Amino acid sequence: MRLPSAGDVETRVFALPALDPAAAPPSNTRLTARQPKMLLAHYYPWYHLDMWTPPYNGSPPMKDQPLSLYESGDAATIERHIAQAKSAGIDGFFASWWGPNDYRDDNLRTVFSVAAQRGFVIAPYVEIVSDRGLLDGAGLTRWLEYFLRTYGSEPALMRVGGRPVIPIWQSTQVPLSTWRSVFADLRSRGFDAIYLALSFDTRDLEVFDGFHAYGTFDAATATYARVGREVRYWPLLADQPAARIWAASAEPGYDDRAIPGRVGTFLDRRNGATYREALDGAAASDPDWILITSWNEWWENTHIEPSVNFGDQYVQITREFAARWKQQ
Repeated sequence: MRLPSAGDVETRVFALPALDPAAAPPSNTRLTARQPKMLLAHYYPWYHLDMWTPPYNGSPPMKDQPLSLYESGDAATIERHIAQAKSAGIDGFFASWWGPNDYRDDNLRTVFSVAAQRGFVIAPYVEIVSDRGLLDGAGLTRWLEYFLRTYGSEPALMRVGGRPVIPIWQSTQVPLSTWRSVFADLRSRGFDAIYLALSFDTRDLEVFDGFHAYGTFDAATATYARVGREVRYWPLLADQPAARIWAASAEPGYDDRAIPGRVGTFLDRRNGATYREALDGAAASDPDWILITSWNEWWENTHIEPSVNFGDQYVQITREFAARWKQQ
């Protein structure tokens, strides 16, 4: 912490260990208002029927497939997914979104429509890095303004305090100063939102409203516990205290060895043990929300959607965990 000295002509730097968010013990009291517990899942509305049958873009066959092959823009498919997710205790999806003028944007409209009928919430997972490159500040502003203009009044849009929730994929690829400018510009013109960084760096909390995690490879239980404390105690160190949000992640496994161009990373599901441990590790970090990676990312084999190989095993594990965690 830095305080002015007499005459305000210099500063003296000293530490207050009790306020160090990384070292502080878990809090038994609420420093600021907390968000209700929610269990969410990454959702990918990008599948065409021809994607399930090789060769697709040179890819070999998927190692697993859903029980019923589907087109992501089909309303009946989305209804089935939401019904299955709700039965497992999942409250909403972070739906992958690739900006305007994209077929996944058309699919998102259908997702919002179905979710509103089902009492389910949707947040856009803004994919700022793709084969088209990394969005610059102008591109980010254009995309976010488009989203808020187009979907800002959707009944199913996930909100906190009336503000839409917008998680950002690969947010750290863009300088923090750029994000600061983008958000300030949007807010000055009436486009406000809750922005969640994909980051564990507390400096990002100066600009973003919270953190979310994606996979669990680089997030051991100890890492999650540290990040959870830092987010929770952040208001004590801020000039203008405001609660920040922490969404920990859990995945059942991972396998991208069949994807061309990947290094070939593999995390064994261990017959559900990996998923159970990941869910418990996420819960131990005292999150506002837990984010499942994923409902249906079939290319990377992180799906929990009922499948040929696993049936509804991972839906059942999710249901058991959700009932236990939400009652704690």
